[in-house]
Amino acid sequence: MIHWNYATSAFPTYTGLKYNISEDEDDVFFAEISYGKMWRPSSNYTDGNYYGFGIGTQVAGENRWNTIARLDFHRKGIIGFEKNRLDSISLGIGFSFF
Repeated sequence: MIHWNYATSAFPTYTGLKYNISEDEDDVFFAEISYGKMWRPSSNYTDGNYYGFGIGTQVAGENRWNTIARLDFHRKGIIGFEKNRLDSISLGIGFSFF
């Protein structure tokens, strides 16, 4: 579902809990869950809830640079959408310095 045409501008604020499933030296495989609120500056939609679940890996590199790859499922409560929610899956690739 393409959702940028609906002007659903929102700011997700949430807290997360991350659990390291396995560790091998400085490499980590993890799962993370998130729960929070979707704050909307627009009056088109009301505020809603935010839920997330993801798995990922962090691979240690040289000089404290770590590579992170993750797959996340997000559920955003938005009144007016089919079943009053917007579900999405995202693939993230990034780096951390510590």
